[in-house]
Amino acid sequence: MLPSKRENDFPPELLTYIRERYHYCPDTGHIWITTKTQCKRTYDRIDKYGYLVSRIKHNKKVYTILTHRLAWFLHYGRFPDQVIDHINNTPTDNRLQNLRDVSVYLNSKRATVVNCPHCGNNIHDDLGKEKAQVTT
Repeated sequence: MLPSKRENDFPPELLTYIRERYHYCPDTGHIWITTKTQCKRTYDRIDKYGYLVSRIKHNKKVYTILTHRLAWFLHYGRFPDQVIDHINNTPTDNRLQNLRDVSVYLNSKRATVVNCPHCGNNIHDDLGKEKAQVTT
């Protein structure tokens, strides 16, 4: 998945709000939000590709962001330069040891390759997009 163009459009006050209210635990991969009365774990939804997506409410607006990119921002203080690769190929595992900032090319090289038992084609499953390659 390509970096979200919307991150560049996030207003500076939203980034300050995120830094003040959200906390990332690199050992578990969980993100916590501190409210006026409590600290609770955020609950994300899973998108059609299997990645966790966070919704951040600020100043009567709702912003969405891939949770692994939010985790990276909270830990390093900046968004990743490229794409985040989940090293163990589990898109819901956002522990820091499982995340790395890599190029789109390197990330696509790690895509799952499946050999179709019916036709013998190799199917490269890159985040749900199939590309067939005929083998002879």
